[in-house]
Amino acid sequence: MSGILRVWPIHLTGTALSGSGPAMAEVRHATADDREAWVGDITALLDRDMATVRHHQELLIEQRDRAVESLGFEAPGKIQEEMMGVDWLTQIQRMTSTDLVDVTVGG
Repeated sequence: MSGILRVWPIHLTGTALSGSGPAMAEVRHATADDREAWVGDITALLDRDMATVRHHQELLIEQRDRAVESLGFEAPGKIQEEMMGVDWLTQIQRMTSTDLVDVTVGG
């Protein structure tokens, strides 16, 4: 989830943000106008649309590289972990099915 929200911070597009929410939205350049597009992007990512998956990966790589350049020592590692999580999430899931099958799985 953090890898998705790092690219598309939809949680900061609400109109009733309180506390540090408005400041975070300003820093992340997130507005209510972004919500609809980001919902579409997130939906496409979760639907495993390969163009969206690649675009998301490119955006995370850019953020990781900027963190390296600014000597943010822990941030690049965290972004790399988020990339791996999104990669796992968007890979073809081979062990799920809507068919009732009697099978024994071992690993």
